[in-house]
Amino acid sequence: MPPPTVLLVGPDAEQWAARADADVTAAPDLDAARAYLAGTVFDAVWVQDGLPVAGLRALRDALGLATTVGAVASYDDVVGHLARAGEPAAGGRAGRSTSDERQALVELRDEMSRVAHALNNPLSVIAGNAQLGLELGNALGLDPDVQATFEEIQQAATDLGDLFSEVAALRARIDRLLS
Repeated sequence: MPPPTVLLVGPDAEQWAARADADVTAAPDLDAARAYLAGTVFDAVWVQDGLPVAGLRALRDALGLATTVGAVASYDDVVGHLARAGEPAAGGRAGRSTSDERQALVELRDEMSRVAHALNNPLSVIAGNAQLGLELGNALGLDPDVQATFEEIQQAATDLGDLFSEVAALRARIDRLLS
């Protein structure tokens, strides 16, 4: 089983991540954590005590991820979580993928995340410009055919956004298979 990938959030995250013997990404605050979580798949997100975790859990759910989001009070908590994450489940699990199949699923999940994130950025620009075109068209009284074109662009962007939701659902299914 590959080592877990962890997003560690908080003012001590960088220091703790440097000491950890695992794949730990440090985010100094919640804004940085949201940016990481939106574009990268982690097995777990651990937030330093004192910072709220509800927003990150909501983002996780909106993205359709099966990532664990919890709190840690100290570096020792991080070490304990990492040790437990590396242990095999008691009694194993029937139907668990072979190591090669598991690695292939991890790579597929990660690539789906990368592609969806990369495509979402230009989609946001397209949808935003279509909305701007519609608003300017209404304000300036543009030709109805021009307005219809902006409406078609906006609808296509919405349809594409719906497809990204399907990709997120597939990614979540892969996460469930891996857990």
